[in-house]
Amino acid sequence: MELLEPGLGLRLGQGPAARGEWLCFIDADTVARPAMLKDCLSYCLGRDVEFLSLIPAEAAVSFSERVFLPSIFMIIAASMDFRRVNDPADPYALANGQFMLFKRSAYEGLGGHGAVAGEIMEDIALARLAKKAGIRYRWVFGEKVVETRMYRGLSDIWHGFSKNMSEIMRGRDAGVCVVMALKSFTLGWGSVVLPLAFWGLGSQDPAGAMAFWMCAAASAALFLAQAATVLDLQVPVGYAVFLPAGFTLHAAITLNSCLNAGQRRWKDRVYGSS
Repeated sequence: MELLEPGLGLRLGQGPAARGEWLCFIDADTVARPAMLKDCLSYCLGRDVEFLSLIPAEAAVSFSERVFLPSIFMIIAASMDFRRVNDPADPYALANGQFMLFKRSAYEGLGGHGAVAGEIMEDIALARLAKKAGIRYRWVFGEKVVETRMYRGLSDIWHGFSKNMSEIMRGRDAGVCVVMALKSFTLGWGSVVLPLAFWGLGSQDPAGAMAFWMCAAASAALFLAQAATVLDLQVPVGYAVFLPAGFTLHAAITLNSCLNAGQRRWKDRVYGSS
């Protein structure tokens, strides 16, 4: 098995040169747990899988990461249909470029990364090609074998997600992006403002009381989901109170991603729209 490290240029250069029967593409900011490759290869061989992509455990270390990432990850997860991903008859496909394991024949049959060289989200583009070509593919949670720290601080979060948020949310059209941004902003602040707004009415008006309890229940459900995401990132649960801030940043990133679709910058590189 060949282990290939990050960067589009490096992948494009190394993939064809590697000689192993299996090719593993992994980002430099990932940390492999013991027996990662052994377990993943066993998974593929046991299930006749030719292309495996993992969802790593995500680390949130700095204050900014702990404040904003739980909300952003929760919104992204809510936008994905996990039930459809591994259905070979469904064209809907997802993958994570932080870890991709290919059988060499499948990778070469797709044309490798060169086949998606013009794509900003090459991992998802490869997954779509794989499904279309009938390659046996799986996208699964891999938090027990690989961990990554995607971003280090607010600036990284802003620029990193601005590079591809509109594609992640499937909202390349400006109107769709505006609607998604408004939805995030409204959910984030509505979860706090609406229960407070109806609190004063509740003691005087039965309709106001009903509205308060409905809003309070919806807000509680949202904050519980946020708390679960916070704990999943191994962050103190108190950071769940920053839900409105995280939803607001997601709204701003979505708009920025759509507005700058023609020219996005990340780590001193400029990406054009696909």
